[in-house]
Amino acid sequence: MKFIDLQSQYVKYKSEIQDAINRVLDSSQYIMGPEVQYLESELADYVGVKHAIACSSGTDALVLALMSREIGPGDEVIVPAFSFVATASSVALVGATPVFVDVCESDFNLDIEQVESKISSKTKAVIVVGLYGLMPDMRGLKDLCSSKGLVLIEDGAQSFGSKRAGLNSLQSGDMGCTSFFPAKPLGAYGDGGAIFTDCSDTANILRALLNHGSEIRYQHNRLGINGRLDAIQAAVLRVKLAHYDEELELREKVASYYSSKLSGFEGVTVPVKPDSSISAWAQYTLRVIDRDKFVKQLGEAGIPTAVHYPSPLHTQPIFSHLGYEIGDLPVSEKLCKEVVSLPMSPFISKAELDQVVLAIKSGGSFIHKTAEISADISKIGAGSKIWKNVHVREGVTVGENTIVSKDVYLDKDVKVGSNCKIQNGVSVYCGVEIGDDVFIGPSVTFTNDKVPRAFNEGWRIVETRVEKGASIGANSTIVCGVRLGKYCMVGAGSVVTKDIGDYELVVGNPAKVVGKVDKMGHRIEVDDEAS
Repeated sequence: MKFIDLQSQYVKYKSEIQDAINRVLDSSQYIMGPEVQYLESELADYVGVKHAIACSSGTDALVLALMSREIGPGDEVIVPAFSFVATASSVALVGATPVFVDVCESDFNLDIEQVESKISSKTKAVIVVGLYGLMPDMRGLKDLCSSKGLVLIEDGAQSFGSKRAGLNSLQSGDMGCTSFFPAKPLGAYGDGGAIFTDCSDTANILRALLNHGSEIRYQHNRLGINGRLDAIQAAVLRVKLAHYDEELELREKVASYYSSKLSGFEGVTVPVKPDSSISAWAQYTLRVIDRDKFVKQLGEAGIPTAVHYPSPLHTQPIFSHLGYEIGDLPVSEKLCKEVVSLPMSPFISKAELDQVVLAIKSGGSFIHKTAEISADISKIGAGSKIWKNVHVREGVTVGENTIVSKDVYLDKDVKVGSNCKIQNGVSVYCGVEIGDDVFIGPSVTFTNDKVPRAFNEGWRIVETRVEKGASIGANSTIVCGVRLGKYCMVGAGSVVTKDIGDYELVVGNPAKVVGKVDKMGHRIEVDDEAS
């Protein structure tokens, strides 16, 4: 399984991509040129701004945005501590100082209240990040920055195509920057980026800055960089942009599927998306209690994962001179210990999604490749073994270190405890709850309807409970609605029609009490007179 399936995307658009690349090769215009101009026009229309300026990378987009406002030494720029390093390194590259602010625990984006508390006389700009594809609260940030005279730059490297409260990502800041790194939702076949703005003067400055500061060839009025986008990358991006809305819909379906299967699962917190939002789902990122164990568990099941990001920016060595300490930004520090991303792609299959979900819910247990396990199970505990041709339906819970042998059927919502042994050919129907340390011999059947007629309008499920330590012999039938007591023993071939007390030994059809057993199953001599 691929973490991001770029190959399937290429295969789907192969002829269009090859035609686009050949168009560039035939033109022999490899730097800038008409393909870049067409792309810029299409990007601007998509985002809903006047200008899109294509450039060489998402990092260069941020650097150019800062350069366009002459932000440099002595200036401060507020950035989130929980992001990719480029958000902050771009500030350092222009000579300014990044001021780190914590994020909201709910959506991982900048905490507006903390932004306001960090504004000083040196603050010139705020860079806000749409982490994992979820657009930040741009209305609130825009109001704050406008009132303080600050430049607002949206780092939408992961959120291109997302929406929130009626706004498009990259539309509402003074400038928006994105990345076309191949793994991004809209990715090129190499590095690339773009800057978005409604200000024509800013657009003209940006175009000069990315071309060595030149507006007229060989005349350089500004200090600029080589930040131009290759025409081949522009051609590839134009093909992908034409299919992008369809891919966003598929990403949403993948994310919704993950959330529907994993929401409420113990030890896992699924991402939250406000009702007014459309996420680009650059990543589907969980929070987990024991990440090392979680990653190891999925790795053993052949599921790739990634951590975005393992260290908050204020703890990175390149920013050590700024004097931040562990504990200064606790939410970011906590998230960096808990987040883990699952495979995400518009082209991931239903079978692959089920494989991911099952690997999470199975807790590192062994599941034979022929077993049919619903992705809607509740949980399979660590150390359990599910053998050949076992069928486990939705809602089933299996505890730790339980063995389920071949050809067993566990109906929906059945609960099986820890340290149990269920032998070949057992059928356990819904309404049955099995405690810990229970042994069930081959071909035992649990019924769940008092009047099992083919022409009944609906099943009338009656619950059955098997208590801790009970043993049920081969070929027995347990009629629904009974309780099998602690450490009781049912002889082979018995038909149990009524409750069995703790430690009782029953045999026959219908089963009758013939004695008592101890915890180890040894028969106990009972004094009739004393009893």
